[in-house]
Amino acid sequence: MGFNIKLKTTADGKGHDPRIIMLNGKKVRVLGIRRLTPTECARLQTIPDWYDWEGMSDTQRYRVLGNGWTCSIICHFLSFLPKDWFENPELCNRSE
Repeated sequence: MGFNIKLKTTADGKGHDPRIIMLNGKKVRVLGIRRLTPTECARLQTIPDWYDWEGMSDTQRYRVLGNGWTCSIICHFLSFLPKDWFENPELCNRSE
């Protein structure tokens, strides 16, 4: 069972809504993609709900969360390093 989908990306001046698609010959309204809230973004970065973002606007929070690294991901990356890498200072200070 296949679907025949036709997308209309721009209004053509004849009253056609670009958010309407044709799915097997029937008009279907596309609601779009919902933007994540700053709280949802923080949860994806494993920041606890009790953390206080005092004095920070939503825009600043999006920027901080988008540029941040999740701690569990960093731990995963570091788990692939040899154990002696952390004990040997010469390995940590390579200038290569």
